[in-house]
Amino acid sequence: MLRKGILAKAGDPVKIASYNPYCGDPMRWFDNEFFRNNGLSCTTFDFFVDWKKRSIPGRLWTKRIIYRAFPMECDEIYRRIVTADGRDSLETLLSFCQSNRFELEYLLCPDIPADDWADPENRLYLFNMSKYRENRPVDEVLRGMSADQLKEVIHGLRRESHGIGKKGLHYASSSLEVYLSRDDYIYPGDADIVLLDENGKARAVIEVKKHTIYSEKKVGPVENETYYPYKYPDKMKFESLGILKDTLGCPLYMLYYSTVPDREGGIVKLERLVGSPNRLLAVYPHTMRLPEAANGYSLLAFQEDFLKYHNEICRYDFDKICLSSSYGAGTPISRAAAGYLKYILDDRNHAPEKDAVKAFRDFTVGHVPGL
Repeated sequence: MLRKGILAKAGDPVKIASYNPYCGDPMRWFDNEFFRNNGLSCTTFDFFVDWKKRSIPGRLWTKRIIYRAFPMECDEIYRRIVTADGRDSLETLLSFCQSNRFELEYLLCPDIPADDWADPENRLYLFNMSKYRENRPVDEVLRGMSADQLKEVIHGLRRESHGIGKKGLHYASSSLEVYLSRDDYIYPGDADIVLLDENGKARAVIEVKKHTIYSEKKVGPVENETYYPYKYPDKMKFESLGILKDTLGCPLYMLYYSTVPDREGGIVKLERLVGSPNRLLAVYPHTMRLPEAANGYSLLAFQEDFLKYHNEICRYDFDKICLSSSYGAGTPISRAAAGYLKYILDDRNHAPEKDAVKAFRDFTVGHVPGL
């Protein structure tokens, strides 16, 4: 049988990650009838970055845990995936992949201790859902391998080796991730929530950040959360998300919410990240009420607030509005040099993008030298 991974402490998988039963899983805030009535659905997946080209290779992964053995036969695997994920969720992800020319692979790994992955007799499986749906030969659809062989697959997609960094791996949803984190072939990053339109095109990527008791001691209430303290400790993650944002051509948002239980009346904070992947900047900070998972009215209010933020409050798209003057003409505001922005803001300049540049500077001044 298959199941989705459960996020737990990397060194002690019995300790489950913080969870707030009042609001539940943020994916459910977006995966409901209220968003679907507006022509939006959502999905999640794991993705690689080719660090030589700084691009997203045409293959996405999603991971499932084998917790009870079953025949590794393609039709049976497909049935088990439908049972675990639901047909609608699978079709949504496949629609996204088809619209964006990605292949979808399911990584199926047994629920064994992390140390056991060093034994080459322990096998995992890559099931190419896209090729299965195209009725391709079995040897193109299903591959079994050891964890160390998987490292070579990861290296082939990333084309550079990267370790987990000084921060280390605190939480993981599988023992395989823990094992891979000990070497320079770490598991791919994930897109927490991707909002899609009816054609499978991305309308937003949303990175979720939990605000825990530890976070509260460090930065205060969730209203104080912002991207900048995490920028350097999670450098590769944010660069990856920036490349994904550019590839999909859609906004990238940070969503912060409290995992401290019983926070009725709590706060969700949103920010939009703009700019080049290695120089992301936070704009449009906004707070709204924490939704109650079991309350339809609360979820509807969240949907209305989010869409208002997405469609109206984020008035200027700094990644798409370009400078029109001879200094930096054609450069998006979010990527323009400080001197070019100052030139636009000169009292003698009447460039049509002046109001947008002023709004951008109001958000970013102090976070980047010269802005």
